[in-house]
Amino acid sequence: MKLETVDLKLCQIQGKIFEESIDSLNCSSQVFIRRFMNSKVAKSFDDKSYLAQTSSIRDVYDELEEEYGAFSYGKEKFSMNEMHWIGYVFRCMSIAYGLSSKQIYKMFPSNDVRSYYFIYHTFDIVEAAERMLETKGYDFSSVTDKGKKIYRRLLYNQKIRLEKMTTELAHKLFIDFKNDEMLFEDKKDFKEFIYDENQVNNYVQNKEKDGYILLAILYEDDVIGEIRFKGIEDSCSEIGIVLKNDRYKNKGMGTIALSKALDYAKDILKLNKVIASILKTNKRSQHIFEKIGFIFYDEDDHFDKFYKKL
Repeated sequence: MKLETVDLKLCQIQGKIFEESIDSLNCSSQVFIRRFMNSKVAKSFDDKSYLAQTSSIRDVYDELEEEYGAFSYGKEKFSMNEMHWIGYVFRCMSIAYGLSSKQIYKMFPSNDVRSYYFIYHTFDIVEAAERMLETKGYDFSSVTDKGKKIYRRLLYNQKIRLEKMTTELAHKLFIDFKNDEMLFEDKKDFKEFIYDENQVNNYVQNKEKDGYILLAILYEDDVIGEIRFKGIEDSCSEIGIVLKNDRYKNKGMGTIALSKALDYAKDILKLNKVIASILKTNKRSQHIFEKIGFIFYDEDDHFDKFYKKL
């Protein structure tokens, strides 16, 4: 499990723990937030050791009760949406800026954190976290390069999505597409991509005839690349990715798009394995696939072959 996957999972789990506290506990939402953010459980989220445990959400509540006593006072309950957002944004702050849960709670105590929900819940979660810290005069110059990378990955995860490729989206992809020399085994075969409107008009239809399932990779409203599935057989398919130009490469965008594509393969296409054939010379793509758990299993004269069980 790689960095961005771990971080996002922690955000999602903490959001769910906060959300389900509404129906599972008798105390007020303020009491729960205060106890959780100062607890041993929260500390295990800070150092990520929580993911090595087998605790259920109910186990978390039991651990909090063991640490603090019974949850039986306070009446005010926030909504489930509010609590999920608060749990998620708090964990996002911790991950992106290296802050402990206790530090975060000190800046955003439970008696006023609800007000931030009403202001920032429509923002991307990482942007909301940044805006909230700005209101407290947080010194962003202290953020390490690692923290900035994590922040960027969280931001990209919020903004990158996959949609079924259409002719309209294909035009957005290819209008400023640039060929990558790394995709040519013999550099002498490399040539600049020339946008041809008529060819793009038939692109999706022709690919589907050849057995492809195409997904457009969108960052906000811009089509930045494409995921390709080909040859589905016995719950297995070949997968590939292309980003449209250097503006979107070497930033972690491809890794996030592939991670989302694997979810699509498992949940929508009902695949249990995917394979990737990557040119031996394309070390960058090999690195991306290995980052998300693909395993080398074979090779020929031109390609290294990888697989991943879903």
